[in-house]
Amino acid sequence: SYLYEYAKESFDVCLDHLNANGGIMGHEVEVVWFDLGDSIDTAMNAFELATEDKRLSTIVMSTFSQNCLAVLDAATSAKIPTFMGGSGDAINTRDDYIWMNRPLDSTASATIVTYAVDTLKYTKPVICYNTLASTQAGAEYMIEYLGDRGIKVDDSHIFGYSNEEKNFDTYAAQVKSLIDTGECDGILCFGNQTDLAALAKSLDAAGCDVPCMGNAQVINETTLSLAGASINGWYSVAESYAEDEGELNQEFREIYNEATGHYPTANLYGGYVLFYLEALCEKAGDPYD
Repeated sequence: SYLYEYAKESFDVCLDHLNANGGIMGHEVEVVWFDLGDSIDTAMNAFELATEDKRLSTIVMSTFSQNCLAVLDAATSAKIPTFMGGSGDAINTRDDYIWMNRPLDSTASATIVTYAVDTLKYTKPVICYNTLASTQAGAEYMIEYLGDRGIKVDDSHIFGYSNEEKNFDTYAAQVKSLIDTGECDGILCFGNQTDLAALAKSLDAAGCDVPCMGNAQVINETTLSLAGASINGWYSVAESYAEDEGELNQEFREIYNEATGHYPTANLYGGYVLFYLEALCEKAGDPYD
């Protein structure tokens, strides 16, 4: 899948660098891939297989919060350190074996609302969101934070769509009607790659010429590729920062650029967890426990 292609490049770069420099505390690192498929059931099955593989000391889950949430109980019970790639607040249980390195959706939503209201001057926003539990939570946070800023979002301005939705023209037509009547001056979105790309195309085709802003999946390589020019001019929030002066981050970026000829973007930070793992093992003084 497209996510595998991005993740594999990232892990290959980090894995080659680590093992060329002695691995983790003198131990060679191996990455074993399990296909999560395209449903929560297959993701759960893959995770179960991973927990049964005695070679594994750490598990890295996908960036889809719904998959992370689906295996959360199993990961906690397995007591295998698990890097959760999702950003949903419900994943953040603070259990010793559950690790996260992405900003939480509540934080992203607060940032989105602050920028939309203070900088883009939204006063009558429309909310479009994927109704998966993880992305719906992000939309609910935005609505709550808008309320805190004195902006009540009417039900007629809230558009939830299923994860299986393919045609967003009807939604776009309703949003365009609100714009034409002066009832909408900005659009806020919380979704995943493929639905955000399709939504951007429909909004663009309908002539929805108000500012659009969404969660970090807006700037995901897959979203940008699928949406093409229709997503130009959208606003988003960042999940990783080139300006981050942290020594580990800067080292990773330079290693990546030297190996591939380009710096990592948001989708290519997957292998970064290997550097986290190395740092954690060194701090603990043990590559296994």
